[in-house]
Amino acid sequence: MKDLFISYSKNFDIVSAFLKDFKSSGITTWVDIENLYKNPSEDFGEEIEQNIRNSSAFLLIYSKESMQSEYVKKELDYAFSINKPILCFPYFPNCEDLNYNKHRNFSDHLNEIQWLCNSQQIARIPGLSEYIEGNERFRDLQSLIVDMPDQESDKFAVDIILARIGIQIFLKKPLTPFGTFTPLESNPDVYRNEDIHMRVLSKFFYVSPPQELAYRIQPFLDKSKEWQSELAQYNQNYEIESEELFAQMVHFICTKGHMTSPEALAIIDQARRQAVEIIEKFLETNSLMFNGPMVGVHNLRVGRIPGNERSLLYIDLYQSDYYTFKFTGELYHLLRKMGIEFSIRLDNIKEYAPFLCSLGLGGFILVKHGQEEYLQWIKRSGLIQAKKMWHFSYDETVHLLKDLMLDDRKEPIRDQQDHLMKLDAGILFKRALKEELRLQNQISPKFKKGIFEIGLIECDRLEIELLSYAIIETDPQLSIDDQLRIYTDSAKDKIEREKIEYIPFSKEGIVKELHGKFVTPEALTLANRLLVQKAENELY
Repeated sequence: MKDLFISYSKNFDIVSAFLKDFKSSGITTWVDIENLYKNPSEDFGEEIEQNIRNSSAFLLIYSKESMQSEYVKKELDYAFSINKPILCFPYFPNCEDLNYNKHRNFSDHLNEIQWLCNSQQIARIPGLSEYIEGNERFRDLQSLIVDMPDQESDKFAVDIILARIGIQIFLKKPLTPFGTFTPLESNPDVYRNEDIHMRVLSKFFYVSPPQELAYRIQPFLDKSKEWQSELAQYNQNYEIESEELFAQMVHFICTKGHMTSPEALAIIDQARRQAVEIIEKFLETNSLMFNGPMVGVHNLRVGRIPGNERSLLYIDLYQSDYYTFKFTGELYHLLRKMGIEFSIRLDNIKEYAPFLCSLGLGGFILVKHGQEEYLQWIKRSGLIQAKKMWHFSYDETVHLLKDLMLDDRKEPIRDQQDHLMKLDAGILFKRALKEELRLQNQISPKFKKGIFEIGLIECDRLEIELLSYAIIETDPQLSIDDQLRIYTDSAKDKIEREKIEYIPFSKEGIVKELHGKFVTPEALTLANRLLVQKAENELY
């Protein structure tokens, strides 16, 4: 069965633009070729009726031309006769007055059908502009990793976006975020903090900006010296390997891209320059940037406690920083445009380690509000890299100094065998709840909480992310926002978000509220994963 039967007359310009967009959006259609109406076969009317029956909905391109078409009127009347859901897109490019009383000779049912929004309504309907903003952001990010063709039919672009989103909501199509989140290891239960073993190997991977361009981001580089000095104290007396990961990156490019070493180094230099431009732009616009010691992922392993069902997660890390992270992001864009594929799995993490120089932790706050349940969604601020995206409740980059295991003397706790520094998953989780939401003390002790999955974000960047959740109970007699705003409004990192919304914790609720908005793949994956956990009685 097709999704849509499209009924129109003569307005093939906008229909053609719709068809191209629908195809890329996974919406299937049946539409007549207009010349069939000029010499219709005897059974053409039957064919039309059959295709109307075999479509989930009927889309009417409602225009001056379609109102004058007897064929369109017959199609519409037949659709009404079989109670087919009807969507109507008004197409009056010259802004003719839409006085439906004048159109009764066309159909008496115009006020009974579902109207789709068009560009003429943006100024009158709050929220429509966000759909356009999300679509443009999607296209901007897509252009980083593939060469995008010029956008055709610009005069129809806004109309097409608004109509498509309305259709997707009506058809209950799944949300389509930009990029993917691929689970690398899922635990049926939350990990105990002591079962997540994060070791910082004696390796670092720092790429420097080109010397002749460094002055352009000098304020950023100067600020980095603060944490570099503190980290140097922890590294002293230990031999830190510094060349292996760069050599591995060059080898990867040469092998996957069939290049010589000088050619690979030239691409690397281009990425270094582009990273300077990105950070310079962030400085000019006062955008927020992470400026602290980061950790990259060198390897991942999983295991179980002998004789026990408890899962173990081993993460081997290396030292890195934000400039290197931006550099690897720009290099990833260049290599993807060259057609180089990144097929990252749990068993080959080491092969891609130089490109995985950031580890994050994100998660949802699940609110139990009497008999109702909601997920706390965040729209990210325009001041950060993930600007204007709808995301889960909290998301923190692992900070090598803040998340270290320290002894009573504030010295790093090292493993006995290799004397490697270790990070504390419990500190990281609590810090994420505190710095972004200040909700660390509101988490209900009656339910599970913590990290239960690790995966790969693959969109405009590559990043390994730990997924987690926590549950809060609120008074059903008061609004959720009124009860939690006192904490979230005073959080240290509240500037990183534009708004908070509490969306019903159901597949239907998420689709209804977020269709057409720019949703991150990791947040959507986690929301769906939590729904599965709930269905399998493993969430609480």
